[in-house]
Formats: sequence, C-alpha cells, structure tokens
Amino acid sequence: MPKKNILMIGWGWPPKMDGGLDTHIHNLTLNLSAKDDMKIDLFLPKINMPKTTQKGNLKIHPVNIKIQCNTIDSLIATVKRYNRKISKTAQRPDIIHVHDWLGIDAGIALKEQLKIPLILTVHSLEYMRSADESSNSEGIIDNIEKKGMAKADIIISVSDFMKKEIIRKYNIYEDKIIVIPNGPTFKNLGKPSKREKNLVVYCGRLTSQKGVEYLLLAAKEVLKKNKKTKFVIIGKGYLEKQLKDLASLLGIDDNVKFIGFTKTENIRDYYMKAEAVVFPSVFEPFGITVLDALSCGAPVITTENAGIAEDLKDRKHLLKVRERDSKDLAEAMISLLDTPSLRKTLSENGKKASEKYSWKNIASRTRDIYINLL
Repeated sequence: MPKKNILMIGWGWPPKMDGGLDTHIHNLTLNLSAKDDMKIDLFLPKINMPKTTQKGNLKIHPVNIKIQCNTIDSLIATVKRYNRKISKTAQRPDIIHVHDWLGIDAGIALKEQLKIPLILTVHSLEYMRSADESSNSEGIIDNIEKKGMAKADIIISVSDFMKKEIIRKYNIYEDKIIVIPNGPTFKNLGKPSKREKNLVVYCGRLTSQKGVEYLLLAAKEVLKKNKKTKFVIIGKGYLEKQLKDLASLLGIDDNVKFIGFTKTENIRDYYMKAEAVVFPSVFEPFGITVLDALSCGAPVITTENAGIAEDLKDRKHLLKVRERDSKDLAEAMISLLDTPSLRKTLSENGKKASEKYSWKNIASRTRDIYINLL
C-alpha cells in the first residue's frame, strides 16, 4: 500500500520551541511518521531547524526567511512571507495540515492550486493569546483565521471549549469540527521527589493570556495567612518586568522567585515537589502544562475554562477556580496548602486521569481523519 504524503506546516522544533503548538507538532509528526502508511513533509523556518532533518518517514524542510516578531505587524508580515515561500516550493502532497493562523495562507493556496484536502488544527484563537478580542492589528489575524475555518475541509480542535469558541466566533458548522486533545510532554518521570512544604509553582509564558498577575495578587493574600509560602515562577514573556514590578509593589518579592526558562527535568522536579501547581490562565484552550503537572502527581489548581479541565472533576482530580478572580485563587491555594488529605487525593486521582492522554492515540485518530478524506 503506497504511503500517504502529508504536508505539515510548523514553526518550532526542539530545542527552539515556544508553547503548546510546537510541542503538539513535534510529538504528532514523530508518532504519525512511525506508521507504515504515512510520510510526513514538515516545513519549518530555517532558523528553527534541527540538526537531523530526516527521521524515518518524517522529512523536515527549511524555509529561508528572516523572522521579525518585535511587533504584531512585523509578525504578520513574517508569517505572510513564510507562507508565500512554502506555497511556491512545496511538492504535491495528498493532504495539507496546518496549525492555527501560521500556515493558513499557504494551506489555502496549495488546496486551491492542487485540488487537495486541507486540515486545520486550532490550538488557540489569537484573541485568547492576547486575552483581548480587539488587539490583533485591526483584525488582520481574525480575518486569516476566519478564511482558514471556511476553507478547511476538517477542523481539529484540542478541546470542547475550543470547539465552542470556534463556533461562537466564526459561525462554523459543528459537524466540521473534530475534537482531539493534546498529550503530555514528559516521559520517564523517574523517582518522585519529596514534597517541599509551602511551595507553590507556576510554569508557562509570562503573557496576558496566562493570568500570572492574578497569581501574584492571590499570593499576597496567601502570605497574610502563611508567611513561609514560597512562589516559583517558571517561564519568560513580554510581561516579565511588569510582573516583577507588581511583586515588588505588593511587597511579596522576597517570597516570589522568577527563574525564567529551565530544563525539562528541572520543571518535572518542581512539579513533583510542589504542594500546589497553579495555572491561573484567562484562556487555556487545552493546557499541556496542566497535563504535564498532573502526570507528575502534582496537586493542581487551574481556571474553569481550561480545556483539559472539561473532563476532570473539581476536588477529585484538581481544583477549579474562576478566571481573573484572585480571591477565589487565594482560597484554593490556602485550602490545598492547609489540607494534606486533599493534596493526596488530587495527586493520586490527577495522575491516574492523565494516563488516558497519549500521543500514539492522538496520531492514530489524526491518521483516521486523513484516510477518511482521501
């Protein structure tokens, strides 16, 4: 049986990855290419290329562009150049698979030129990343997203929450959207670490979407009850200086440590020893970092609108709080820090619940979509 040739458009690859979209594409392409009937051609900006460009049925192609992302306008211009180059150089595949708005223009051009199916995976909508529905350069990215939703033969959503947002914002037929969740990042977790008393950890980008300012506001309330609580903030982003300034203004900077990016094994260790791992996102279409923390057995607090929280029960698998509500978040942290039995319940049940998510299964479900379209 001849292999089906899938053209996929990505952006980052280890070690140059930034967020869940890159993590998804990396794991999906590796697992798809392990299947005997799949051949994957993945396009990436040359600057993000790995040293090894051929891995079995996966071939990674460089796109030589100058990346300028200092402003939203320069990012849009960079993405348009990237898409033009791909649409001119790609060979004829059986299916085109793009992710978010980054590959939509090239995907549509190739679909119309070659008369082949287009699949769009939606990890997030741009207004969610900015936590503002009116802030993406006069709606240019909204228009790209809208065009992609209309032209795609199938839309894959990473959660039911994300599916509802696609329908709400772009009036897409429900039957066109298939939900396939993400999988975990961590493997070979090793020996569990001993819990460190009063340690609270956050891991993620320091951006408006992630709601870290609400964690800092809640931290001030937690410290009124327990002055020994320590907060570790893992990650970087454009709000780093403002968040550090906020911690200083609140008078909690002695208890809050910003450590920037760190190695995966260090993140695992923090998850395994924290008494609470907190994800205060304003929007979280799925939440790979939440899944990673659960897989480490961490007692997790996340907002109600995190995609992964849809299938998990409050106070059984994790604690759910209202987004943008620092008081609710503070109460959840205090409850978790003060109640060892609750931490034990969430740790055991959350870890068990995380085991149903696997990249092998995600790749199989994605392959089924490819086959059904051909």
